[in-house]
Amino acid sequence: MLYHYNGTLPDAYSFLEFPVIISEIFILLLIFFIIFFYKRQPVISFCLVFFAISLIPVMNIIPTMNFMAERFLYLTSFSLAVVIVYFLTKYLNEKNYLPLFLISILIIIAFSYLTFERNKEWKNNDTLYSTGEGIDGSVLLVNVGNIYANKKQYDEAEPKFKRAIEIRDNNLLAHHNLGLIYILKGYLDSAEFQIRKGIQIDSLAPDGYFQLSNVYQQQGRINEAITMLEKLQAIVPDYRGSKEILDNMKSKRLLKPSNIPDNIKMPVQNEQVNILEKRSFQFYQDKKYNDAIKDIEEMIKINPSNISGYYNNIALCYEGLKDLDKAKEYYMKAIKIDGKNVNALGGLAALYLKKGDIKSAKANYNKILEINPDDANAKAKLDSLGRQ
Repeated sequence: MLYHYNGTLPDAYSFLEFPVIISEIFILLLIFFIIFFYKRQPVISFCLVFFAISLIPVMNIIPTMNFMAERFLYLTSFSLAVVIVYFLTKYLNEKNYLPLFLISILIIIAFSYLTFERNKEWKNNDTLYSTGEGIDGSVLLVNVGNIYANKKQYDEAEPKFKRAIEIRDNNLLAHHNLGLIYILKGYLDSAEFQIRKGIQIDSLAPDGYFQLSNVYQQQGRINEAITMLEKLQAIVPDYRGSKEILDNMKSKRLLKPSNIPDNIKMPVQNEQVNILEKRSFQFYQDKKYNDAIKDIEEMIKINPSNISGYYNNIALCYEGLKDLDKAKEYYMKAIKIDGKNVNALGGLAALYLKKGDIKSAKANYNKILEINPDDANAKAKLDSLGRQ
C-alpha cells in the first residue's frame, strides 16, 4: 500500500460508471446485512455498523484534502478484530484448536515481516517518496520530482511534474515546481505560465508571488515584480526575506538617470551577466565544471554585489569535480560574506555529511533554521540525523 493515494485512483464523473455502481452495490449490501443480522447475529450487525460509522468522516461526502489513506482504516479495523474474536469464542473446540493456532502463528509472522519491510520505506523522506517511483499519482509524482530537483537532476524532475499536472491540473505544487525548473533552464515565459496557473489554483499560496516576482525581475519587468512582492506582503509579510527585496527594488526604481555616472553602462553589464549566468548554468548541467567556474569568476568582476551567491555556485562546481576541500573553501567564503546565505549553509552541511562530520552538518542545518524556521529540507535532514 502507498503512503498517499491522491491521483492513483481515477476520478468518477457519473453515478453510472462501473466502479461507482460497484460502490453503490457495496453500500446497499452493507445496509442490508446490518438489518439482516440485527436480531440473528447482533455482534455481526454491531461490527458492520461500527465499520460504516467509522468510515463516514473520511468518505469525502464533504470533499477533503485526502481522498484515501491507510490511517483511515486504523479505527475501522477494530470491527474486524471483534468479528474474529466472536467466531473464535463461538466455534473454537479441541478438534480445530491446533490448526487454528498454527494459522494464527503464520498470520502473525507474515504481518510482522510486512511491518518490518514497510518500516524501511519510512526511514526518511527520500526513501518514503521513492516508493512512488513508477506510480501514476499526482502527489507521488510531485514528491519523486522533488527528489530529482533537490539533486539538481532537472531533466528527470520535469516530466514528473508534467505528468502530475496531466493527472490533476489543480495540483498547486506541480505547477509551481515545474515553473521553478523552467526558471532554472531560462524558459521564463513557460515559467510565468506555470506559476500564474498555480496562483489561480490558490491565490493565498505565497511562493507563487515570490517566484513570479523573480521571473519579472529577470525579464526586466520591475514594476510588475514590485506589484507581486507587494501582494505577497499582504498574504505573508516578509516571506523569505521579500520585504528587504521589495525595499531594494523600490529604491533602485526611483533612482534618477542623473544619479548614475555616465561611464557606467548598466544595461550592457546586466545583459552580459545574464549571458554568463545562462552559459555557466549550461556548463554545469553538461558537467563542464571548469568552464562554469571561469564564467562565474567573470561575473564576480562584473557584479561583485552578488559575490556570496557566486562563491556558492563555484563550490557546487568543485563538488562536481570531486574536490571537496575546494568546495568547502568556497562555501565558507560565501558564508563569511553573507551569513544568511542558506544555500551555502545547506551545501556546506551536505558536504560535511559526505565527509562523515555529522556534528558540523547538524550545526549548519540549525543555522539555516535560525534564519528560516520553516525550511523543510533542514528540518527533514535534522530529523533524519537525529535518528542515527
